[in-house]
Amino acid sequence: MSEAELHMIHMRMQGGVLTKAKRGELRVRLPIGFVYDDENRVILDPDQQVQEAVRMIFSSFRRTGSTYGTMKYFRQQNLLFPARLVYGPRQGELSWAPLQRNQVTRTLRNPRYAGAFFFGRTRFRKKLPGTSSGGTKTVPREQWHALIQNAPRAILPGTITRRTSES
Repeated sequence: MSEAELHMIHMRMQGGVLTKAKRGELRVRLPIGFVYDDENRVILDPDQQVQEAVRMIFSSFRRTGSTYGTMKYFRQQNLLFPARLVYGPRQGELSWAPLQRNQVTRTLRNPRYAGAFFFGRTRFRKKLPGTSSGGTKTVPREQWHALIQNAPRAILPGTITRRTSES
């Protein structure tokens, strides 16, 4: 098979992924607190401790008004935050560790908690030899491949208060 044919196959596969993403049907890794059920629907994690930990981030942030204050509250209360192992022999298992500030930020900024399906929020660029650029770059919302507001979702009660046009 020639390189041109391989390139075309790769481009078709990539097009299929983008098409699925634009319809909101692409199965992506979910943030902590959500899981897929047997029918590939997004549901709340059945583990009540996981749900409560996520709710606690949002309620603590509302009280403290800062990511640092949220992290500090978790530390003062000796609370741990869950993470699902992504790789390795224990893939999918829960692990609990002290909350890090970047976890608070990622959780608060994740559109999934507000009920949106998104894809293409970041772009990956290979680092070419002799250049200093490469890696992952966050792109503006207008450049995301897919953003579906009010996508079918499971809701963590009391996590996000939405602003409406009246407020």
